Amino acid sequence: MAAVQFEHIQAHDRLARMSLNYEMLSRALARADAEVALVSGLEPINARGIAAYSKGVGFLREELIPLGWEYDPKALLCRTYHPSRGFSIVVTSGDKYTGLAGGTPSTRNPKGMQTIAAVAKNAGQFAFELGQDFEPDTDKGLPEDAPTWFLMYRATPEFIFAELSLPVSIAAGHITEWKERIILEPIKRHETPLEDPRREDPPAEEYPVEVTPAEWVSSLRPG
Repeated sequence: MAAVQFEHIQAHDRLARMSLNYEMLSRALARADAEVALVSGLEPINARGIAAYSKGVGFLREELIPLGWEYDPKALLCRTYHPSRGFSIVVTSGDKYTGLAGGTPSTRNPKGMQTIAAVAKNAGQFAFELGQDFEPDTDKGLPEDAPTWFLMYRATPEFIFAELSLPVSIAAGHITEWKERIILEPIKRHETPLEDPRREDPPAEEYPVEVTPAEWVSSLRPG
């Protein structure tokens, strides 16, 4: 079944119905991309990918937590829950079809059991058997059966392409089918990220400045 796709004005309207907007999502991804640019190449080979993901999660939460969203810091699958607890968002990298209308994008890397369980629950497979060793992922009482949306991104030399989409099928750790795809407008890379109007800059610290008396300086000069 083909995914329902939202672009341009329709995408903005769909995000608004989820208490989201393009600016907050693009700002989080742009800030994460700026952190990736700081990786020098001397770090481990996966440093850029780790920075993009971990900073993406952190910056998204900086946008959403002040608005009442929640998360469990101990959870293996880094969901951020809507204030209603009716759905959550995770951040992940995507393949070359991410952020493009048409086609079927997928996650860039294979996912583990927590993601497989989340996608199965999106599809209504609440009786999905994960084995006796599988344990719930949150101890804060956050609902694991709430739909899990994926904020998926990929970067080219000039742009970040992204979408917020709801997966309903996964095979061999890769998502194979989506119910909805909200396509975001491409984000220009290497530009100063948009500032969050809610965030106030801290007051500048004052440092004491010592002024050396001119007479003392003059006395140090050779006569």
